[in-house]
Amino acid sequence: MPAEVYGRFAQHLFQTKNPIAIKYVEKLDEFSIQSNEYNANITEKYYVKGEDSSCDGFKLLAHALHNTIPQFKKTIGHDENDKPIKILDAEAVQLADAKITDIRNAFSNWLLEQPQNFQQNIADLYNRKFNCFVRPNYDGSYQTFPGLDYQALGIESLYGSQKDAI
Repeated sequence: MPAEVYGRFAQHLFQTKNPIAIKYVEKLDEFSIQSNEYNANITEKYYVKGEDSSCDGFKLLAHALHNTIPQFKKTIGHDENDKPIKILDAEAVQLADAKITDIRNAFSNWLLEQPQNFQQNIADLYNRKFNCFVRPNYDGSYQTFPGLDYQALGIESLYGSQKDAI
């Protein structure tokens, strides 16, 4: 999917006036999201705060694009050396997961709302990239195996899948 499409979606999702620039760096497998505009959708609706960190709408969108979930930690006490003992903050992780799922669902709905030619262009792009290879289908039914004693093996003949694999 071209990163520009995600940028158009982000502008719709967060309801910003200005475009949101999303770029993908293939060598790092990273999305960068740049915008000089913040609103309540970014800083409140799509915001999750854990004890040790937080994610605004842009960070949650990046996680949605990467198909990951942020890991929040919380302190439950201190060890004998007075170092904090941290565990996974399940509530914050679940909240982030729910908001990321909302973002993904909103993207699917947004795509369906786009003009038919836009949808067709995306489908064509996908098919050219992922459906352009056809796995070979081997048919070994023409093969014969003289001297193979089927009765000694206790079978009438080889299965078609066995012939196909040879």
